[in-house]
Amino acid sequence: MWFFVVIFMDWEEYPLYMFTKPTYETFEECMESGKDPVMIQQYVGRLLLEFGRPVPIKGFVCVDEDKANKLRGKTSI
Repeated sequence: MWFFVVIFMDWEEYPLYMFTKPTYETFEECMESGKDPVMIQQYVGRLLLEFGRPVPIKGFVCVDEDKANKLRGKTSI
């Protein structure tokens, strides 16, 4: 299982955000979701709900379940 993780430009205030839904079966499928306009809108919509304002994004990565478990509660990858 793979998770989509957004990395923000402002590491002090918001380091990253890991989406727990949807999940992906492969790394490739997860990475493609970051290029899909429909998924991008869903990701952005969720971030706006979560933070209440646009937060500048540096990029994204996809992490497997093991790394996702290590990331929970941490501030960097």
